[in-house]
Amino acid sequence: MCHEGTSGHLGVLKTKDRLLRHFFWPNCYKDIEEFVKTCDPCQRVGKTTDKKKEPLVAVPVIFEVFSKINIDARGPLPTSTQGNKFIITVMCLASKYPDAVPVPDITSKSVVNLSFKFLAEWVSQEKSKLTKGSHLRVS
Repeated sequence: MCHEGTSGHLGVLKTKDRLLRHFFWPNCYKDIEEFVKTCDPCQRVGKTTDKKKEPLVAVPVIFEVFSKINIDARGPLPTSTQGNKFIITVMCLASKYPDAVPVPDITSKSVVNLSFKFLAEWVSQEKSKLTKGSHLRVS
């Protein structure tokens, strides 16, 4: 009547509200909570609000421009007239300065060459920290 069939599976609070409009018995709050928490359809479907949220973690603020950069690759994309199928993106995490370079492949050699070119132009190498992209790992 208050949690099944056409009334819907509305959770503990709304089921309590509906039921207590018409009925009351000792320990009804506890019984309603137990009934809703053990409801098979509710357990199968679940609600996004039922999931535990991860605690917030302080993110360090990066003040020095180009002290930390992010390098990533996108593709394969449709081949350009120059034969490029991928785009390698580089972003300074402090200033959010973006750069994107089209490349024909994302082999480790081409990514490393482009990384050194970017580092030589914009960053002192001893201060840079690259993120661990899967395309940069040796397999």
